Amino acid sequence: SQRIDHLFEKYAVSDGTKQDHAVLTVDGFLAHYKDLIQSNEEQVRTELSLFGFRPNLSRRERTRSSLGNEPRLMSTREGIALDVFSNRNLLPCVTDLTIQTIHMLNFYHHLSLNHGKDLAGYVMAAIGIGRDNRAVILETLKVVNEKMSEWTLNSQPVSLVIQVFGTFCALPDREYQQDAIACVMSNRDENERNEHGLAIVGNHFRQNSNTFQNEDILRKYIHIVKRLSQQSAIDSWLKNHSNCTEWLKPNSVHQHEQRRGGAGHQDRMDSMFEDSEDNDSRFSDDSVAGGIQVEGCGLSEINGYFRRVGFHDDCPKFCKMTTFRGREEVFSLFRCRLTDNTRRWY
Repeated sequence: SQRIDHLFEKYAVSDGTKQDHAVLTVDGFLAHYKDLIQSNEEQVRTELSLFGFRPNLSRRERTRSSLGNEPRLMSTREGIALDVFSNRNLLPCVTDLTIQTIHMLNFYHHLSLNHGKDLAGYVMAAIGIGRDNRAVILETLKVVNEKMSEWTLNSQPVSLVIQVFGTFCALPDREYQQDAIACVMSNRDENERNEHGLAIVGNHFRQNSNTFQNEDILRKYIHIVKRLSQQSAIDSWLKNHSNCTEWLKPNSVHQHEQRRGGAGHQDRMDSMFEDSEDNDSRFSDDSVAGGIQVEGCGLSEINGYFRRVGFHDDCPKFCKMTTFRGREEVFSLFRCRLTDNTRRWY
């Protein structure tokens, strides 16, 4: 990645051999994080949390689990939820009045903004353990369904709702966990409060993805559900409820592009877009709503139409699939922020 290339360029040293390979020593690694903590403390804490460190830098007991038959690094949401669950006997008693006061989305939003995602996650898990959390899940679903068109995938609200859904669904309460996952994915909104589950709304937009706006919203729901499905309990639930996953499969949502490029080409492109972590399609700028035409490049294969596939670093990202040196390749145009906070186009 660009970040790794930049890290080696700035902090690596020669290995002293004739090949003069660049190596990152422990001193270089520490120097990188000493610089990073000055400019982006939140990123450092996020990466520490991913590897099992609590906010006070003590270590969580469990950092690995399995997804299907594959061992994997546990998501931070799961790690925090299981950490709280395993230490639940040490938690102070929380009164019903306190629950009614703070167990709501606005409080967790404020906590995450001002004190970081990890602390917010621990509070969510500590308050949610042993309780039916469907009220706050429904509150979050309502906000998601009403505001999704206004959000970008790199935005704090999307990160927050993934954390809220993921944390409450990761709590291994036999009595409540399955109900929480079902509520997130398949709630039917019988009270007509715009509280449909993610799979219900996602399927609606899959069936009605004939406009750029609907297609944009659909990809955001796909992104959120795929992020949540990285958690073992949610992945198992989805596999047992295949009727809730059909809409996640790529199909002909870009009919005008299919007419131009062919169905097989489009299905491959859809799969690539949906798996992209930085997919943040908004199509808000009419001048590049579908893509851009590139001309005058040194390599003729790069010239041509680049389709808009989302956002990277809050700027449109474009891709083109073409044949290069006998192989089918994907060329991308995107802006990237480096660790020194400079921005470059690649």
